[in-house]
Amino acid sequence: MFRHRLALAAALVCSAIACDDTDDTPMDAAPIIIVDAEMDAAPPLDAESAADAAPLDAMPPAEDAAVDAAPPCGIACATLAWADGPPRPRVSDHHTTFIARGDDETALFVAGGIASDAQGGISDMTPLIHRAVIGADGSLGEWHEAKYPLPFPLAFHGQAQIDNTIWLAAGVSVDRQGPFGSRAVVAITVAPDARLDRVERCDDLPAPAVHPTLVPLDGRLYLIGGTTNAPIDQVLVGELGDDPCDITWSAGPSLPATRSHHAAGVYDGRIYVLGGFSVGQAPDPRIWRSVHDDTGALTGWEEVGAVDPAPWTSSALVIDDTLWLFGGGEGQGFQATFVNTVRRATFAEDGTVGPFSPVDAALPIARSHVHQTPLFDGRVYSVGGRVFDDAGAIESTDRVFIGTLTVP
Repeated sequence: MFRHRLALAAALVCSAIACDDTDDTPMDAAPIIIVDAEMDAAPPLDAESAADAAPLDAMPPAEDAAVDAAPPCGIACATLAWADGPPRPRVSDHHTTFIARGDDETALFVAGGIASDAQGGISDMTPLIHRAVIGADGSLGEWHEAKYPLPFPLAFHGQAQIDNTIWLAAGVSVDRQGPFGSRAVVAITVAPDARLDRVERCDDLPAPAVHPTLVPLDGRLYLIGGTTNAPIDQVLVGELGDDPCDITWSAGPSLPATRSHHAAGVYDGRIYVLGGFSVGQAPDPRIWRSVHDDTGALTGWEEVGAVDPAPWTSSALVIDDTLWLFGGGEGQGFQATFVNTVRRATFAEDGTVGPFSPVDAALPIARSHVHQTPLFDGRVYSVGGRVFDDAGAIESTDRVFIGTLTVP
């Protein structure tokens, strides 16, 4: 435990990119200081004990009285069971993950990412995209390098997907002078055979961001929050044209406060931003929902719930009328931990988010920096992540987990 906290203290002093004071950042890239609050992997939080039930009336039911059946609970009561899949060919965290359907097969893809050093810095960054076919039973086939890599190494980026077009934006890249904050946008197109058709660099963003979310909604991309030298409230809106790289970016209404290392999802035509932290790496429990005018343009944000404790670097998944969060980290400073908690909340009729509660089947390991857990045919896929080894040092993992949802 003490070693874990020393590793965290070092991460708070040094950025995850560099610890020296030299300024050799490329002219078109903003310098970035990345601080990832890291701690030893903790077991999932215990579920709160149920309150004592009130005693039932002693009166027996009337003879032949009909008993109303409770409505089906559906996905809000779904159980989850995890199994190991084949590991990714390289360890990684800060990557992104997506699923693309073809005419005859469906595949899971993992793009970019880093291998962490023992202090949570960057040991290695990759441009590689790996692909594995999803079988009829949900299992994964062998991993292979995809036909095309990314144009450059990339990690800490946001990802959005509309059908078989995927966009990666912002984050961190690296060149001969070292890592730097990226303003790049990459468009990936998947062909009808569920293999990559094109990977191309688009025009750059107006500004960089590390650990943002990238969300698609109604013909627009929204790059939300993130960090530069500290968490930011920036929102960039990209109007999509006919070509994947035909994107016109402009500044949108800022978040109500700074937010980084958060998650986001879409429900009923609105964007939900949750988890993550603000200034000083203070976890922020507030859930924000986007507000739009009659044209669909973003006009602001409103608070619609809370998640407490607020996880950072978790992944969010909207399934029907439920909102799920997988893993990540919790706490601040020396009280920070990685968690394997899976938690779930239900959307109310007005779109507010009800209280979160842990799901019984936690992830097999506590891990953070897995920013997507895509869903296909009732199964959730979790790839890689950042963990602590037995000696208390930070490391990346190649492990893959497949979670099967069973709806009662």
